Amino acid sequence: MNRVELNRIFLNATSLNRVGSRRGASVAERWEDFLASGVDVLRISNAKANSLSSLIVGGGCSQTGTPTPTAPQTIVSNKGAVSYGVLGNNLLEVKDDNIVVGKYINNNGEVTTSLPNLYFQRFVAVKASTAYTLSASETLNYANFMEYDSNGVFIKRTLYGSSSVAAGKVVTHTMGATTAFVIVGSNVNATKYPEITKDNVKGIKWMFCEGSSAKTYEAYRAGYSYGGQDTISIEGGSSATASLLLGVGSYADAQDIIKGNITRKVGIKVLDGFEEITKSSGVYLIDLGDKKSTNDNVLCSHFAFIRKTSVSSHTNNLTISSMSNSRVTIRYNAIADEEAFRQFLQMEYAKGTPVIVVYPLATEKAETATPVAVSNPKGEVTIIRDAEVKGLAMEATIKVKSEGGGEIEFTIVDYDGEDRTFKAREGMTWREFCDSEYNTEGWYIDETAWVSLYEGVGWGSPVYYAYEQDYGLPIADRVINPNARYIAYQEGGIGGGGE
Repeated sequence: MNRVELNRIFLNATSLNRVGSRRGASVAERWEDFLASGVDVLRISNAKANSLSSLIVGGGCSQTGTPTPTAPQTIVSNKGAVSYGVLGNNLLEVKDDNIVVGKYINNNGEVTTSLPNLYFQRFVAVKASTAYTLSASETLNYANFMEYDSNGVFIKRTLYGSSSVAAGKVVTHTMGATTAFVIVGSNVNATKYPEITKDNVKGIKWMFCEGSSAKTYEAYRAGYSYGGQDTISIEGGSSATASLLLGVGSYADAQDIIKGNITRKVGIKVLDGFEEITKSSGVYLIDLGDKKSTNDNVLCSHFAFIRKTSVSSHTNNLTISSMSNSRVTIRYNAIADEEAFRQFLQMEYAKGTPVIVVYPLATEKAETATPVAVSNPKGEVTIIRDAEVKGLAMEATIKVKSEGGGEIEFTIVDYDGEDRTFKAREGMTWREFCDSEYNTEGWYIDETAWVSLYEGVGWGSPVYYAYEQDYGLPIADRVINPNARYIAYQEGGIGGGGE
Protein backbone atom coordinates (compact mmCIF):
# COMPACT_ATOMS: atom_id res chain seq x y z
CA MET A 1 0.00 0.00 0.00
CA ASN A 2 1.44 3.40 -0.89
CA ARG A 3 1.53 6.39 1.47
CA VAL A 4 -1.10 8.38 -0.45
CA GLU A 5 -3.66 5.63 0.03
CA LEU A 6 -2.72 5.27 3.71
CA ASN A 7 -3.05 9.01 4.33
CA ARG A 8 -6.45 8.97 2.63
CA ILE A 9 -7.68 6.44 5.18
CA PHE A 10 -6.36 8.41 8.17
CA LEU A 11 -7.74 11.68 6.84
CA ASN A 12 -11.25 10.20 6.76
CA ALA A 13 -10.95 8.48 10.12
CA THR A 14 -11.95 11.58 12.09
CA SER A 15 -15.14 12.21 10.12
CA LEU A 16 -16.02 8.54 10.25
CA ASN A 17 -15.59 8.54 14.02
CA ARG A 18 -17.88 11.53 14.33
CA VAL A 19 -20.50 9.73 12.29
CA GLY A 20 -19.96 6.62 14.36
CA SER A 21 -20.71 8.50 17.56
CA ARG A 22 -24.30 8.99 16.35
CA ARG A 23 -24.86 5.28 16.04
CA GLY A 24 -26.37 4.98 19.50
CA ALA A 25 -28.85 7.81 19.00
CA SER A 26 -32.52 6.80 19.11
CA VAL A 27 -34.49 6.93 15.88
CA ALA A 28 -38.01 8.38 16.12
CA GLU A 29 -40.72 5.78 15.56
CA ARG A 30 -42.29 5.94 12.14
CA TRP A 31 -45.51 4.19 11.18
CA GLU A 32 -46.97 3.41 7.80
CA ASP A 33 -50.19 1.87 6.46
CA PHE A 34 -50.06 -1.84 5.91
CA LEU A 35 -52.71 -3.94 4.11
CA ALA A 36 -53.09 -7.48 5.39
CA SER A 37 -55.59 -10.17 4.39
CA GLY A 38 -56.69 -13.50 5.79
CA VAL A 39 -59.68 -15.85 5.89
CA ASP A 40 -60.62 -17.03 9.38
CA VAL A 41 -57.76 -15.46 11.31
CA LEU A 42 -55.66 -12.43 10.41
CA ARG A 43 -52.45 -11.64 12.30
CA ILE A 44 -50.45 -8.43 11.99
CA SER A 45 -47.14 -7.98 13.80
CA ASN A 46 -45.50 -4.75 14.94
CA ALA A 47 -48.78 -2.79 14.97
CA LYS A 48 -49.47 0.59 16.50
CA ALA A 49 -52.19 0.67 19.16
CA ASN A 50 -55.71 1.57 17.94
CA SER A 51 -54.48 2.18 14.42
CA LEU A 52 -56.94 0.07 12.39
CA SER A 53 -58.21 2.44 9.72
CA SER A 54 -60.26 -0.14 7.80
CA LEU A 55 -61.43 -3.69 8.36
CA ILE A 56 -63.26 -5.12 5.36
CA VAL A 57 -65.15 -8.41 5.45
CA GLY A 58 -66.70 -10.10 2.45
CA GLY A 59 -69.90 -12.07 2.02
CA GLY A 60 -70.53 -15.66 1.07
CA CYS A 61 -73.37 -18.18 0.70
CA SER A 62 -73.46 -21.96 0.58
CA GLN A 63 -75.72 -24.99 0.81
CA THR A 64 -75.00 -28.39 2.30
CA GLY A 65 -76.95 -30.47 -0.23
CA THR A 66 -78.72 -30.42 -3.57
CA PRO A 67 -82.02 -28.55 -3.29
CA THR A 68 -85.32 -29.89 -4.63
CA PRO A 69 -88.92 -28.61 -4.26
CA THR A 70 -89.70 -31.40 -1.76
CA ALA A 71 -86.36 -31.13 0.08
CA PRO A 72 -85.29 -27.47 0.11
CA GLN A 73 -81.73 -26.73 1.23
CA THR A 74 -81.16 -23.77 3.52
CA ILE A 75 -78.98 -20.99 2.16
CA VAL A 76 -76.26 -20.25 4.69
CA SER A 77 -74.84 -16.72 4.73
CA ASN A 78 -72.11 -14.99 6.72
CA LYS A 79 -74.71 -14.68 9.50
CA GLY A 80 -75.70 -18.34 9.37
CA ALA A 81 -78.84 -20.00 7.98
CA VAL A 82 -81.22 -17.63 6.18
CA SER A 83 -84.96 -18.01 6.77
CA TYR A 84 -87.96 -15.86 5.95
CA GLY A 85 -91.39 -15.80 7.53
CA VAL A 86 -94.01 -14.06 9.65
CA LEU A 87 -92.45 -12.23 12.60
CA GLY A 88 -95.57 -11.25 14.57
CA ASN A 89 -99.04 -12.48 15.60
CA ASN A 90 -100.90 -11.15 12.56
CA LEU A 91 -100.87 -13.84 9.85
CA LEU A 92 -102.81 -11.88 7.22
CA GLU A 93 -100.87 -9.79 4.72
CA VAL A 94 -102.96 -7.08 3.10
CA LYS A 95 -101.55 -5.41 -0.01
CA ASP A 96 -102.65 -4.46 -3.52
CA ASP A 97 -101.60 -7.64 -5.27
CA ASN A 98 -103.57 -9.99 -2.97
CA ILE A 99 -106.82 -8.03 -2.44
CA VAL A 100 -109.68 -9.21 -4.66
CA VAL A 101 -112.76 -6.98 -4.44
CA GLY A 102 -116.25 -7.63 -5.80
CA LYS A 103 -115.76 -11.40 -5.73
CA TYR A 104 -115.83 -14.37 -3.37
CA ILE A 105 -114.95 -18.07 -3.45
CA ASN A 106 -118.11 -20.22 -3.40
CA ASN A 107 -118.80 -23.64 -1.90
CA ASN A 108 -117.21 -25.36 -4.89
CA GLY A 109 -113.98 -23.39 -4.59
CA GLU A 110 -114.86 -21.26 -7.62
CA VAL A 111 -114.53 -17.48 -7.87
CA THR A 112 -117.90 -15.74 -8.15
CA THR A 113 -118.66 -12.05 -8.76
CA SER A 114 -120.70 -10.33 -6.06
CA LEU A 115 -120.49 -6.87 -4.47
CA PRO A 116 -119.44 -5.85 -1.86
CA ASN A 117 -117.57 -9.08 -1.23
CA LEU A 118 -113.83 -9.42 -1.00
CA TYR A 119 -111.17 -11.97 -0.19
CA PHE A 120 -107.43 -12.02 0.27
CA GLN A 121 -105.77 -14.09 -2.42
CA ARG A 122 -103.06 -15.30 -0.12
CA PHE A 123 -102.67 -18.75 1.38
CA VAL A 124 -102.19 -18.62 5.13
CA ALA A 125 -100.56 -21.69 6.65
CA VAL A 126 -102.59 -23.00 9.59
CA LYS A 127 -102.61 -25.96 11.98
CA ALA A 128 -105.24 -28.62 11.53
CA SER A 129 -108.04 -28.76 14.15
CA THR A 130 -106.92 -25.42 15.58
CA ALA A 131 -108.95 -22.27 16.25
CA TYR A 132 -108.10 -18.97 14.50
CA THR A 133 -109.74 -15.56 14.90
CA LEU A 134 -110.40 -12.84 12.33
CA SER A 135 -111.02 -9.29 13.56
CA ALA A 136 -111.40 -5.93 11.82
CA SER A 137 -111.69 -2.26 12.69
CA GLU A 138 -114.93 -1.99 10.67
CA THR A 139 -118.24 -3.87 10.88
CA LEU A 140 -118.31 -7.11 8.87
CA ASN A 141 -121.59 -8.36 7.40
CA TYR A 142 -120.11 -11.82 7.28
CA ALA A 143 -116.79 -13.66 7.10
CA ASN A 144 -115.81 -16.83 5.29
CA PHE A 145 -112.90 -19.24 5.41
CA MET A 146 -111.82 -21.38 2.44
CA GLU A 147 -109.79 -24.39 3.56
CA TYR A 148 -107.21 -26.31 1.49
CA ASP A 149 -105.10 -29.40 2.11
CA SER A 150 -101.29 -29.61 1.98
CA ASN A 151 -101.42 -30.01 -1.83
CA GLY A 152 -103.51 -26.87 -2.24
CA VAL A 153 -106.69 -28.82 -3.04
CA PHE A 154 -109.92 -27.08 -2.00
CA ILE A 155 -111.71 -28.75 0.93
CA LYS A 156 -114.59 -26.52 1.94
CA ARG A 157 -115.91 -23.02 2.57
CA THR A 158 -117.38 -21.97 5.92
CA LEU A 159 -119.57 -18.86 6.02
CA TYR A 160 -120.33 -16.86 9.16
CA GLY A 161 -123.26 -14.46 8.89
CA SER A 162 -123.61 -11.16 10.74
CA SER A 163 -125.24 -12.91 13.72
CA SER A 164 -122.07 -14.97 14.17
CA VAL A 165 -119.71 -12.00 14.01
CA ALA A 166 -119.14 -10.85 17.59
CA ALA A 167 -119.78 -7.10 17.89
CA GLY A 168 -119.81 -7.16 14.12
CA LYS A 169 -116.05 -7.27 14.00
CA VAL A 170 -114.72 -10.58 15.38
CA VAL A 171 -115.23 -14.20 14.29
CA THR A 172 -113.47 -17.40 15.37
CA HIS A 173 -113.15 -20.53 13.21
CA THR A 174 -111.68 -23.96 13.92
CA MET A 175 -109.87 -25.61 11.02
CA GLY A 176 -110.62 -29.12 9.79
CA ALA A 177 -108.58 -32.22 10.50
CA THR A 178 -106.76 -32.15 7.14
CA THR A 179 -106.55 -28.39 6.62
CA ALA A 180 -103.10 -26.94 5.91
CA PHE A 181 -103.99 -23.59 4.33
CA VAL A 182 -106.84 -21.10 4.49
CA ILE A 183 -107.95 -18.13 2.41
CA VAL A 184 -109.86 -15.45 4.32
CA GLY A 185 -112.81 -13.53 2.86
CA SER A 186 -115.45 -11.08 4.07
CA ASN A 187 -118.33 -8.79 3.21
CA VAL A 188 -118.07 -5.29 4.61
CA ASN A 189 -120.73 -2.77 5.46
CA ALA A 190 -122.40 -1.93 2.14
CA THR A 191 -123.80 1.35 3.45
CA LYS A 192 -120.36 2.66 4.34
CA TYR A 193 -118.65 1.04 1.36
CA PRO A 194 -121.21 0.94 -1.50
CA GLU A 195 -118.34 0.61 -3.96
CA ILE A 196 -115.67 -1.44 -2.26
CA THR A 197 -112.16 -0.70 -3.49
CA LYS A 198 -108.66 -1.87 -2.61
CA ASP A 199 -108.04 1.45 -0.90
CA ASN A 200 -111.15 0.90 1.26
CA VAL A 201 -109.89 -2.52 2.22
CA LYS A 202 -106.39 -1.28 3.04
CA GLY A 203 -107.89 1.38 5.28
CA ILE A 204 -109.38 -1.31 7.53
CA LYS A 205 -107.20 -2.83 10.25
CA TRP A 206 -107.40 -6.59 9.64
CA MET A 207 -106.05 -9.10 12.15
CA PHE A 208 -105.95 -12.89 11.71
CA CYS A 209 -104.25 -14.82 14.49
CA GLU A 210 -104.07 -18.22 16.09
CA GLY A 211 -106.38 -18.66 19.08
CA SER A 212 -110.07 -18.46 20.01
CA SER A 213 -110.06 -14.74 20.81
CA ALA A 214 -108.93 -11.55 19.10
CA LYS A 215 -105.54 -10.12 19.94
CA THR A 216 -104.54 -6.47 20.05
CA TYR A 217 -104.07 -5.28 16.50
CA GLU A 218 -100.58 -5.26 15.05
CA ALA A 219 -99.53 -4.75 11.47
CA TYR A 220 -98.47 -7.81 9.49
CA ARG A 221 -94.70 -8.26 9.66
CA ALA A 222 -92.51 -10.65 7.73
CA GLY A 223 -88.80 -10.70 7.12
CA TYR A 224 -85.48 -12.48 7.25
CA SER A 225 -83.94 -14.10 10.28
CA TYR A 226 -80.55 -15.76 10.62
CA GLY A 227 -79.06 -18.67 12.45
CA GLY A 228 -76.14 -16.80 13.95
CA GLN A 229 -73.93 -13.74 13.87
CA ASP A 230 -70.83 -12.75 11.96
CA THR A 231 -68.65 -11.55 14.82
CA ILE A 232 -65.23 -10.01 14.21
CA SER A 233 -63.13 -9.83 17.37
CA ILE A 234 -59.61 -8.77 18.24
CA GLU A 235 -57.75 -10.65 20.91
CA GLY A 236 -57.26 -8.26 23.79
CA GLY A 237 -59.31 -5.58 22.04
CA SER A 238 -62.92 -4.97 21.02
CA SER A 239 -65.34 -6.70 18.65
CA ALA A 240 -67.99 -5.89 16.04
CA THR A 241 -70.81 -7.63 14.18
CA ALA A 242 -71.09 -7.58 10.40
CA SER A 243 -74.34 -7.03 8.51
CA LEU A 244 -75.81 -9.65 6.21
CA LEU A 245 -73.25 -10.09 3.42
CA LEU A 246 -74.11 -12.34 0.51
CA GLY A 247 -72.01 -14.01 -2.14
CA VAL A 248 -72.68 -16.07 -5.24
CA GLY A 249 -70.20 -17.17 -7.88
CA SER A 250 -67.58 -14.44 -8.28
CA TYR A 251 -69.82 -11.74 -6.78
CA ALA A 252 -69.80 -10.80 -3.10
CA ASP A 253 -70.93 -8.02 -0.80
CA ALA A 254 -68.33 -6.28 1.36
CA GLN A 255 -68.48 -4.18 4.52
CA ASP A 256 -65.88 -1.91 6.07
CA ILE A 257 -66.63 -2.46 9.74
CA ILE A 258 -64.75 0.64 10.87
CA LYS A 259 -65.96 3.11 8.24
CA GLY A 260 -69.49 1.71 8.06
CA ASN A 261 -69.51 1.39 4.26
CA ILE A 262 -71.32 -1.55 2.61
CA THR A 263 -71.05 -2.40 -1.08
CA ARG A 264 -73.86 -4.63 -2.33
CA LYS A 265 -73.09 -6.74 -5.38
CA VAL A 266 -75.55 -9.53 -4.62
CA GLY A 267 -79.34 -9.49 -4.31
CA ILE A 268 -81.74 -11.82 -2.52
CA LYS A 269 -85.39 -12.29 -3.38
CA VAL A 270 -88.23 -14.24 -1.80
CA LEU A 271 -90.74 -15.55 -4.35
CA ASP A 272 -94.34 -15.41 -3.13
CA GLY A 273 -96.23 -16.30 -6.30
CA PHE A 274 -97.15 -12.74 -7.25
CA GLU A 275 -94.16 -12.20 -9.54
CA GLU A 276 -94.30 -11.77 -13.30
CA ILE A 277 -94.26 -15.42 -14.42
CA THR A 278 -94.54 -16.81 -17.96
CA LYS A 279 -93.98 -20.27 -19.40
CA SER A 280 -91.95 -21.03 -22.49
CA SER A 281 -90.39 -24.26 -23.80
CA GLY A 282 -91.51 -26.05 -20.65
CA VAL A 283 -89.78 -23.71 -18.21
CA TYR A 284 -91.07 -20.90 -16.02
CA LEU A 285 -89.53 -17.49 -16.56
CA ILE A 286 -89.42 -15.17 -13.55
CA ASP A 287 -88.31 -11.57 -13.85
CA LEU A 288 -86.24 -10.59 -10.80
CA GLY A 289 -86.05 -6.98 -11.96
CA ASP A 290 -82.59 -6.04 -10.72
CA LYS A 291 -80.61 -9.15 -11.70
CA LYS A 292 -77.43 -8.65 -13.68
CA SER A 293 -77.77 -9.55 -17.35
CA THR A 294 -75.49 -12.56 -17.17
CA ASN A 295 -75.55 -16.36 -17.19
CA ASP A 296 -73.43 -16.42 -14.03
CA ASN A 297 -74.38 -18.48 -11.01
CA VAL A 298 -77.46 -18.00 -8.90
CA LEU A 299 -78.28 -19.87 -5.72
CA CYS A 300 -81.78 -21.16 -4.94
CA SER A 301 -83.33 -22.83 -1.90
CA HIS A 302 -85.52 -25.24 -3.95
CA PHE A 303 -83.78 -25.77 -7.29
CA ALA A 304 -80.19 -26.65 -8.19
CA PHE A 305 -78.32 -24.26 -10.46
CA ILE A 306 -77.40 -25.34 -13.97
CA ARG A 307 -75.77 -23.05 -16.51
CA LYS A 308 -77.81 -22.62 -19.68
CA THR A 309 -77.61 -19.90 -22.29
CA SER A 310 -81.14 -20.13 -23.69
CA VAL A 311 -84.66 -21.00 -22.57
CA SER A 312 -84.95 -23.84 -25.08
CA SER A 313 -81.75 -25.50 -23.83
CA HIS A 314 -83.01 -25.61 -20.23
CA THR A 315 -84.29 -29.20 -20.25
CA ASN A 316 -83.02 -30.41 -16.85
CA ASN A 317 -85.88 -30.99 -14.40
CA LEU A 318 -85.82 -29.40 -10.93
CA THR A 319 -83.15 -26.86 -11.87
CA ILE A 320 -82.79 -23.10 -12.09
CA SER A 321 -80.76 -21.19 -14.65
CA SER A 322 -79.86 -17.56 -15.23
CA MET A 323 -80.53 -15.84 -18.52
CA SER A 324 -78.54 -12.95 -20.00
CA ASN A 325 -81.25 -10.55 -18.88
CA SER A 326 -83.08 -9.92 -15.61
CA ARG A 327 -84.82 -13.30 -15.65
CA VAL A 328 -84.19 -16.73 -14.19
CA THR A 329 -85.73 -19.90 -15.59
CA ILE A 330 -87.03 -22.82 -13.51
CA ARG A 331 -87.96 -26.24 -14.83
CA TYR A 332 -90.44 -28.15 -12.70
CA ASN A 333 -92.08 -30.82 -14.86
CA ALA A 334 -94.61 -31.85 -12.19
CA ILE A 335 -96.27 -28.41 -12.42
CA ALA A 336 -98.73 -28.07 -15.31
CA ASP A 337 -99.03 -24.32 -15.89
CA GLU A 338 -98.33 -20.82 -14.61
CA GLU A 339 -101.29 -20.81 -12.20
CA ALA A 340 -100.19 -24.09 -10.63
CA PHE A 341 -96.64 -22.81 -10.35
CA ARG A 342 -97.86 -19.60 -8.66
CA GLN A 343 -99.86 -21.71 -6.23
CA PHE A 344 -96.73 -23.77 -5.45
CA LEU A 345 -94.79 -20.57 -4.71
CA GLN A 346 -97.63 -19.19 -2.58
CA MET A 347 -97.90 -22.36 -0.50
CA GLU A 348 -94.15 -22.49 0.13
CA TYR A 349 -94.26 -18.83 1.13
CA ALA A 350 -97.17 -19.46 3.52
CA LYS A 351 -95.39 -22.42 5.15
CA GLY A 352 -92.39 -20.24 5.98
CA THR A 353 -90.16 -22.09 3.53
CA PRO A 354 -90.35 -19.72 0.54
CA VAL A 355 -88.35 -20.13 -2.62
CA ILE A 356 -85.34 -17.85 -2.14
CA VAL A 357 -82.99 -16.80 -4.95
CA VAL A 358 -79.56 -15.20 -4.47
CA TYR A 359 -78.22 -13.52 -7.60
CA PRO A 360 -75.72 -10.90 -8.88
CA LEU A 361 -77.11 -7.38 -8.98
CA ALA A 362 -77.26 -5.39 -12.19
CA THR A 363 -75.94 -2.33 -10.36
CA GLU A 364 -73.87 -2.18 -7.21
CA LYS A 365 -75.60 -0.55 -4.26
CA ALA A 366 -73.96 1.53 -1.55
CA GLU A 367 -75.33 1.29 1.98
CA THR A 368 -74.21 2.53 5.34
CA ALA A 369 -73.97 0.81 8.69
CA THR A 370 -73.03 2.21 12.09
CA PRO A 371 -69.22 2.63 12.14
CA VAL A 372 -67.48 0.66 14.88
CA ALA A 373 -64.23 1.87 16.43
CA VAL A 374 -62.47 -1.47 16.76
CA SER A 375 -59.50 -1.10 19.10
CA ASN A 376 -56.35 -3.21 19.01
CA PRO A 377 -53.53 -3.52 21.50
CA LYS A 378 -50.05 -2.47 20.45
CA GLY A 379 -47.94 -5.31 19.17
CA GLU A 380 -49.27 -8.36 17.35
CA VAL A 381 -52.91 -7.98 16.33
CA THR A 382 -55.01 -11.13 15.91
CA ILE A 383 -58.37 -10.61 14.21
CA ILE A 384 -60.75 -13.58 14.32
CA ARG A 385 -63.90 -13.90 12.26
CA ASP A 386 -66.41 -16.22 13.91
CA ALA A 387 -69.21 -17.24 11.55
CA GLU A 388 -70.72 -20.41 10.10
CA VAL A 389 -69.59 -19.27 6.68
CA LYS A 390 -66.60 -16.96 6.54
CA GLY A 391 -67.21 -15.56 3.06
CA LEU A 392 -64.31 -13.82 1.36
CA ALA A 393 -61.01 -12.96 3.01
CA MET A 394 -60.83 -10.17 5.54
CA GLU A 395 -58.69 -7.16 4.68
CA ALA A 396 -57.32 -4.82 7.31
CA THR A 397 -55.40 -1.58 6.92
CA ILE A 398 -53.38 -0.88 10.04
CA LYS A 399 -50.37 1.22 10.90
CA VAL A 400 -47.25 -0.82 11.52
CA LYS A 401 -43.77 0.23 12.47
CA SER A 402 -41.87 0.86 9.28
CA GLU A 403 -38.60 -0.86 8.52
CA GLY A 404 -36.74 2.17 9.82
CA GLY A 405 -38.84 5.20 9.27
CA GLY A 406 -38.28 7.55 6.37
CA GLU A 407 -35.60 7.68 3.71
CA ILE A 408 -32.02 8.86 4.29
CA GLU A 409 -29.09 9.62 2.00
CA PHE A 410 -25.43 8.70 2.28
CA THR A 411 -22.40 9.21 0.06
CA ILE A 412 -19.80 6.79 -1.27
CA VAL A 413 -16.59 8.74 -1.85
CA ASP A 414 -14.72 8.27 -5.10
CA TYR A 415 -17.09 5.66 -6.51
CA ASP A 416 -16.00 5.08 -10.11
CA GLY A 417 -14.05 8.33 -9.93
CA GLU A 418 -16.78 10.48 -8.39
CA ASP A 419 -18.70 10.89 -5.16
CA ARG A 420 -22.09 9.17 -5.47
CA THR A 421 -25.15 9.69 -3.26
CA PHE A 422 -27.46 6.76 -2.52
CA LYS A 423 -30.70 6.30 -0.61
CA ALA A 424 -31.71 3.88 2.11
CA ARG A 425 -34.41 3.61 4.75
CA GLU A 426 -33.67 5.11 8.15
CA GLY A 427 -32.37 2.47 10.55
CA MET A 428 -31.48 0.06 7.73
CA THR A 429 -28.39 -2.09 8.11
CA TRP A 430 -26.00 -2.80 5.27
CA ARG A 431 -27.22 -6.36 5.12
CA GLU A 432 -30.82 -5.15 4.79
CA PHE A 433 -29.71 -2.58 2.23
CA CYS A 434 -28.16 -5.25 0.01
CA ASP A 435 -31.44 -7.21 0.04
CA SER A 436 -33.64 -4.20 -0.68
CA GLU A 437 -34.82 -2.31 -3.75
CA TYR A 438 -32.36 0.47 -2.85
CA ASN A 439 -29.44 -1.72 -3.97
CA THR A 440 -29.22 -0.69 -7.61
CA GLU A 441 -25.52 -1.51 -8.05
CA GLY A 442 -25.55 -5.23 -7.39
CA TRP A 443 -23.64 -5.11 -4.08
CA TYR A 444 -23.43 -8.33 -2.11
CA ILE A 445 -22.01 -9.54 1.18
CA ASP A 446 -18.62 -11.21 1.38
CA GLU A 447 -18.18 -12.51 4.91
CA THR A 448 -14.52 -13.50 4.46
CA ALA A 449 -12.91 -10.18 3.46
CA TRP A 450 -10.07 -8.60 5.47
CA VAL A 451 -10.60 -4.90 5.03
CA SER A 452 -8.58 -1.75 5.57
CA LEU A 453 -11.51 0.69 5.96
CA TYR A 454 -12.71 1.20 9.52
CA GLU A 455 -15.39 3.13 11.41
CA GLY A 456 -13.66 4.07 14.62
CA VAL A 457 -13.00 0.52 15.73
CA GLY A 458 -9.32 0.37 14.75
CA TRP A 459 -7.56 0.20 11.47
CA GLY A 460 -7.38 -3.25 9.99
CA SER A 461 -10.22 -4.62 12.06
CA PRO A 462 -12.13 -7.30 10.16
CA VAL A 463 -15.69 -6.25 9.21
CA TYR A 464 -18.03 -7.55 6.55
CA TYR A 465 -18.11 -5.92 3.14
CA ALA A 466 -20.52 -5.73 0.21
CA TYR A 467 -18.81 -5.68 -3.14
CA GLU A 468 -19.49 -4.28 -6.54
CA GLN A 469 -16.50 -4.99 -8.73
CA ASP A 470 -13.52 -4.06 -6.53
CA TYR A 471 -15.26 -1.62 -4.17
CA GLY A 472 -16.16 -2.47 -0.62
CA LEU A 473 -18.74 -1.05 1.80
CA PRO A 474 -19.03 -1.46 5.58
CA ILE A 475 -21.53 -4.27 5.98
CA ALA A 476 -22.91 -6.87 8.41
CA ASP A 477 -25.54 -5.56 10.84
CA ARG A 478 -24.22 -2.04 11.15
CA VAL A 479 -26.79 0.71 10.61
CA ILE A 480 -26.19 3.06 7.68
CA ASN A 481 -25.65 6.56 9.08
CA PRO A 482 -27.66 9.44 7.61
CA ASN A 483 -25.59 11.88 5.47
CA ALA A 484 -22.38 9.91 6.14
CA ARG A 485 -19.49 9.78 3.65
CA TYR A 486 -18.13 6.26 3.20
CA ILE A 487 -14.81 5.42 1.51
CA ALA A 488 -15.00 2.90 -1.30
CA TYR A 489 -11.62 1.18 -0.83
CA GLN A 490 -10.34 -2.33 -0.27
CA GLU A 491 -6.72 -3.34 0.04
CA GLY A 492 -5.62 -4.92 -3.19
CA GLY A 493 -9.07 -5.34 -4.61
CA ILE A 494 -10.96 -8.63 -4.62
CA GLY A 495 -8.56 -11.45 -3.82
CA GLY A 496 -5.59 -9.16 -4.24
CA GLY A 497 -2.61 -8.68 -1.95
CA GLY A 498 -1.50 -5.08 -2.57
CA GLU A 499 1.47 -3.34 -1.04
